[in-house]
Amino acid sequence: MGKPRHPRLSAQNRACERVLAEVLGETLVNRRPADRALAYCLKRNRQYGSRDRRFFSEAVFAVFRWWGWLRQLPDSSALRVGDNPGGDGQDSLRLEPRQSAVLLFAAILVDHPEGALDNLSVWAETLRIPESAWRPWSHLEQPEARFRSLARHLDCESGDFDWRDLLPNWAWRELAEPAPPSALEKLALWLQKRPPIWLRAQGAISAEGLAKILRRHEITAVPHPKLARVLKVEPSPVNLYTTEPFRRGMFEIQDLASQIIGLACRPQAGQRWWDACAGAGGKSLQLADLMQGRGTVVATDIRPRKLEDLRKRARRAGFSNLSTRLWEGKGASGKPASFDGVLVDAPCTCSGTWRRNPDARWTTARNDLEELSQLQLKLLRAAAEGVKRGGLLVYATCSIFERENRLVVERFLEQAPEFSLRPLAHPATGMLADGCLQVWPWEEDCDAMFVARMIRSQ
Repeated sequence: MGKPRHPRLSAQNRACERVLAEVLGETLVNRRPADRALAYCLKRNRQYGSRDRRFFSEAVFAVFRWWGWLRQLPDSSALRVGDNPGGDGQDSLRLEPRQSAVLLFAAILVDHPEGALDNLSVWAETLRIPESAWRPWSHLEQPEARFRSLARHLDCESGDFDWRDLLPNWAWRELAEPAPPSALEKLALWLQKRPPIWLRAQGAISAEGLAKILRRHEITAVPHPKLARVLKVEPSPVNLYTTEPFRRGMFEIQDLASQIIGLACRPQAGQRWWDACAGAGGKSLQLADLMQGRGTVVATDIRPRKLEDLRKRARRAGFSNLSTRLWEGKGASGKPASFDGVLVDAPCTCSGTWRRNPDARWTTARNDLEELSQLQLKLLRAAAEGVKRGGLLVYATCSIFERENRLVVERFLEQAPEFSLRPLAHPATGMLADGCLQVWPWEEDCDAMFVARMIRSQ
């Protein structure tokens, strides 16, 4: 046999196949988040350079993004794991090299072919797909047309490649009803699109001023036409976390939907706010910034490590009006009825972030919703004790499911008659809502988020 025509790309493709097989197994069988599984895999294989790592990451996440269709390709009997996450743990995933090659070729072909044409060429040679066949497929506008063309070439005529298959079957039954099929299809297709990076200008600098500074670092960021502190970053190889403006606390990386939650709170300078489930504190920092550094923001979480991260971010940004405490979800943090506003950004399925975490679609089980909705209601009731008369209670999730969103709010209001919904306008569009607002990806090219604003009358 002669030497391979593309030795470097052939080696990169084979390495990508091995990485994919490992990450798929860890994620779909052991329910380990794909980003962590990938990071662990790459940590043990330090021979891969930054270019390889970036390619592996894009390819692996493309497979998860299109997994609902990929499983319909030939030799898919080993690809049924992920149908019942949280099952008895007896599933296994053993991919043959050809299976990995088919998965990667198909996922990249439909997801981002222009960025990996050379790799696609090498995989096509391996799979004996002539260039005269697959090159035209990459120019087909509709993703399902690309899949069907490949499936026919692989003698697979049974695949439907319907948009409903891009999410688990149970997920469609948990969305708001009634919803027209056109809206559901729109959601499915938007969840297939790669999300942009959004920034929030912080401190004294304006969005326009930040954009000007970032241009010096070869980063193009476009200010939002309606939201004063918001910018969208155009694709760039520059790591934002390493830039001087980030180290100086001039901006935070925060999705626009997440920023909308902070804007819906509308905190005023001099007020006292509590971010009950702060996590690493993106919204805590936003509240402190919206209050212009005056007043108090108390950020709590059950995880000490998250709060330590928040303290570092607050020091970098120069916020002295933000303090952190541990909170285990029982009663108010500090004196009851002492806060002008309380934000409960509750733990949830994170289904609204499935654009950036596509693996979670296949590791989240329908049973998780019931457990989470009970936890959400418990946290909301406990945090409500901190709201003073006339104060605001804001409930939020990054979920698209009614059981985690409006239904939790309705159950809470039945048990807490002293609270009532307070109408709010969508911060980006101005559209008035009855007190519950669902943000969809197509509205602002962002994650999906839910937010409800309530007021305490007595």
